Amino acid sequence: IPWASEEIVLAVPASNPVNKELDQYRYSFEEFLARTQADNRRPPVPLEAFAKESFLLLKEGNDIHQRSLQLCKNAGFTPSVSLYLAQMMTAYYLVLEGQGITFLRSTIPAHVTPANNVVFYQLDDPLAVRSIYLSYTQRNTNPMQQQLIDFMKDNIV
Repeated sequence: IPWASEEIVLAVPASNPVNKELDQYRYSFEEFLARTQADNRRPPVPLEAFAKESFLLLKEGNDIHQRSLQLCKNAGFTPSVSLYLAQMMTAYYLVLEGQGITFLRSTIPAHVTPANNVVFYQLDDPLAVRSIYLSYTQRNTNPMQQQLIDFMKDNIV
C-alpha cells in the first residue's frame, strides 16, 4: 500500500565555494526545516551546477545509489565519487566535515542537531521523490500485528 512519499535533496558543506553562485536556491539548516511555508520556498537547484564537485554516494544495491546516478545523468554529467558508503547518516556527517556532497532523504535534518556548516538544495527531477510502501502479509497476523497494520493504514502520510 502506498503509505508516504519522501523527497531526496542535496546536502553540501556550507564552506563549498559552489554555494556562492547558488544563493537563490540554497537553504540554511533552519530555512530548510521551514521550507514548506510559502514565504520560505526556493526554486529547485539546477543539479548540473555540481558537475565538478566530489560526491559521497551510498553503495550499489541501495535505492539512493541508483537514484543519485540517474539524477546526475539526467542533469548531463557523471558524478565524481570520492567515497561509497553504507549509511546515509555517515554521508551526512562527512558533509558536515566538508568531505563532499551527498543526496539525502529530506527527513534527516528534522532528526539531527541543527548545524551551520551544511546547506540544502531541492531538486527538480521526478526521481527526487520516492514512494514509501507498507507491505504486510494478510495471513497469520496476530491481533497486535493487525492493530499496527490498521493504525498505519489509517495514518497514511
